Amino acid sequence: MDVLKAEIERKRKELENRQLVGPQRKFFKREELIKQTTEEYEQRRRAKHQDEDDDESSSLLSVTSLLKKKQEDERVLPRKEVIRRLRDRSEPILLFGETETEAFHRLRRLEILEPEVDRGLRNDFQEAMEKVDQIYLDEILKSQGKTEDGKSVHDVKVENDTTTLEDIQHIAQELGERRSKGKDAEMILTALRANDAYLQMAIGNAPWPIGVTMVGIHARTGREKIFSQNIARILHFGVPWCAVQCKMR
Repeated sequence: MDVLKAEIERKRKELENRQLVGPQRKFFKREELIKQTTEEYEQRRRAKHQDEDDDESSSLLSVTSLLKKKQEDERVLPRKEVIRRLRDRSEPILLFGETETEAFHRLRRLEILEPEVDRGLRNDFQEAMEKVDQIYLDEILKSQGKTEDGKSVHDVKVENDTTTLEDIQHIAQELGERRSKGKDAEMILTALRANDAYLQMAIGNAPWPIGVTMVGIHARTGREKIFSQNIARILHFGVPWCAVQCKMR
């Protein structure tokens, strides 16, 4: 209850200070209270902006004076570099009636007032990733040491070839001629043809003895009848049979 009374008393004193109520006036319009509140807010806002403008003008004056002091000593950047930096900051490369030197001074003024132009476009995660990449790159550079013979550890090791001048001359003589490798292939092909000729001469078109007594095993197409008298005689002996079997494999 005491809190409510204190709040009512505070409101009453506030209205008296605003001259909305008094001994001769017991009530007021809400419109008058809103109007006074708006006027007070505008006054505070104008005063705040005035202070900010004063601070900004003072900072601009200090920057301008600093630029004037360093104007004689500093070296003017090339025009291409000035244009690139201004475009990075989304600023016009040349204002109306502005010279190239004045554009350079405007760039310097912007760099002093806002040194980190792309700070708002970055985040902590991106910076952390860049640090990790840099650390990894440093480790790779450190790992590229030198061995005892003065070579890098990442150099390709090439074995010393024992080829002599005589070997090279012998190889040069065989250029354009058939080598032993081709001769070996021809010999193997001749042996295969000889085996085929031997099998054709020994067996011919006679059927194999497999499946003669047991029809169910290795059954032939159409269940044709195969008799022992139709089998090649050479296949009934052990030694020729082994020879033919090895050649067929």
